[in-house]
Amino acid sequence: MMDDEQLLHAYARARSESAFGELVARHVDFVYSAALRVVNGDSHLAQDVAQTVFIDLARKAGSVPRDVALPGWLMTSAGYFAKMTLPLALICIGGTLTLEALRERNGMALSSSLMKMVWLPLVATLGAWACGLRGPELGILFLYFASPTAAASFVMARAVNANAQLAAAIIVITTLIAALTINLGLLLLRWLGWI
Repeated sequence: MMDDEQLLHAYARARSESAFGELVARHVDFVYSAALRVVNGDSHLAQDVAQTVFIDLARKAGSVPRDVALPGWLMTSAGYFAKMTLPLALICIGGTLTLEALRERNGMALSSSLMKMVWLPLVATLGAWACGLRGPELGILFLYFASPTAAASFVMARAVNANAQLAAAIIVITTLIAALTINLGLLLLRWLGWI
């Protein structure tokens, strides 16, 4: 049985698909679980990260130093790729969103954003207060429901061929509205003496 270094060398030298397949089979679960931790449990994103790590390994097979332990190299690469997912999603959102698209979807994006940023936190906070929740716990619950739409929703919308431009518009609008609604909500909760 060949070790990792021998398999990688066989792939780099002769492009042996069986050698590379053996490397992937040995380490894919490890790389996937490492990526899954960094991307907060998003299994689809972790699969993409794992695939990217092995594509990168295939490209760099000839240049990986022989004294480097392959699991360590794979773990480092998985960490780098997983940490790049959010900044790349934000860049994609910026590249996708245009003023024209924002104007076209203004009604739907604005109504969805107001539902997310005003009505949802209001109903959830009032419901929690009615159930007896007070103090910091109520404030944390309010912040949870008043948070803007996650940038990952753009990635997910794009992955399933949904309306990625609408998702981008909602992310931008909720992020902008959050500066106002979160501060006003916390001020109101404090003024009422609930937190």
